[in-house]
Amino acid sequence: LNQELAHDLLERAGVEVVIAGDGQQAVDLLAAGSRFDAVLMDCQMPVMDGYTATRTLRGLPGLQTLPVIAMTASVLEADRARMYDCGMSDCIPKPLDVPQMFATLARWVHPQPGADGPLSGAPAAATPDDAVPALPGIDTAAGLAHCMGKPQLYRRVLRAFLRGQRDFAAQFDEARRGPDTQAAARLAHTLRGLAGTVGAHALHRLASELEERLARGSADADIDAAATALTRELDALIGSLLPHPWVADEAVADGAPPDPGQLAEPLRALARLIADSDAEALTYALELQRVLAGSSLESLAASLGDALKRYDFEQANTWLSALYERTGVQR
Repeated sequence: LNQELAHDLLERAGVEVVIAGDGQQAVDLLAAGSRFDAVLMDCQMPVMDGYTATRTLRGLPGLQTLPVIAMTASVLEADRARMYDCGMSDCIPKPLDVPQMFATLARWVHPQPGADGPLSGAPAAATPDDAVPALPGIDTAAGLAHCMGKPQLYRRVLRAFLRGQRDFAAQFDEARRGPDTQAAARLAHTLRGLAGTVGAHALHRLASELEERLARGSADADIDAAATALTRELDALIGSLLPHPWVADEAVADGAPPDPGQLAEPLRALARLIADSDAEALTYALELQRVLAGSSLESLAASLGDALKRYDFEQANTWLSALYERTGVQR
């Protein structure tokens, strides 16, 4: 969602954007000789994190001076030192402060001759019909500012936030049991950034606490306590926002998943393809995601699809197991 929001804001300002799904994809894209004026680098990514990707690309011919700007919710001095040590040029904190984002970009990127105009981060004035109503548990002024003052963009971000995070507890539990030791921290980090973006300050604070405990290697009981507090706040926020007429639509309604009998064969076909590390599994996963759209299982299906896009069959199998468990289908 942060990626989608940044993409939208940059394109509105006349910036041409190419998305890389993880650090390895970014390195591959740059190694192929593609011409870019800058890289906006997330620090916490699967496959290859932003620090490793930056060190790698700095070793590629002609990329020693390419501006690499971190985009991260981690802005402590230790984090900044790590960014600069690996060769990053600057930092844009999340949640996005739009004027600051464009001011940072303007230090490193200059419009080509004949471009329509300079980068501009000035928020647009909202009309009375676009006014954002008061929302429970949300600082709408902060959320709107992060969306360039555009109410419809903010509304879309809120809806996507609800779709993507309502299964956080299940995803977090699966991640802690899975083989990727950083997966749980990435989920907490992502939720922290998104909560700040939409203006959910209490949720942002709790996600920060959970991320910090994971980073410190705290005892399981302490992590469980932080995760429980976070889940309680998230569930309350989602429960108050889903029925709100300004936010609610058919895409975020908490619908029931299809009957388990309808899901048995698609899940088993996916299991066979994933066991064989067959790339065709992604086609089946995307179809399953379409079937589960709008249901309480949509986020798990999306996580499964994301893992397969990265050819991470081991992680995909973890999400598939979670779907079996949640649907009650026997393997």
